[in-house]
Amino acid sequence: LYANIYGHLFDTFAKTKLKLKHYFRYVDDSVVISNCKDMLISTQRRLKRFVGIFLKLKFSKWQIEAVEEKSINFLGYKIRRNYKLIRSNSIVRAKRKIKLYLESGEAEKLEMFLASWYGHIKMSNSYNLKNKIKELML
Repeated sequence: LYANIYGHLFDTFAKTKLKLKHYFRYVDDSVVISNCKDMLISTQRRLKRFVGIFLKLKFSKWQIEAVEEKSINFLGYKIRRNYKLIRSNSIVRAKRKIKLYLESGEAEKLEMFLASWYGHIKMSNSYNLKNKIKELML
């Protein structure tokens, strides 16, 4: 609930006052994309000030990176210009969870987890990952 309330205020400021064109937010994760590093630094300063004064919050992480050199880490994905992969720590956790459900015989929990996981990975370029998870099931 608070993520939606605070997020709405944050969105409104980012879009109407700062007029950010390439701004994306989901719950408490947000990304601003620009070719101009100076604009990003200025935006960072203004967003930090707004969040501190009006929302009484602080950013836990903030990065200004050249997208060409490094992927964008957003919503469990590593996003590049032409493709999107699942973060490796998410894959490790998923494999552990699948193994645990298989060993404990919790078929219903495994089925629910896999439905959710497949929904997440179908949005990525992860054909090989899907096949590896199917192999785990055998």
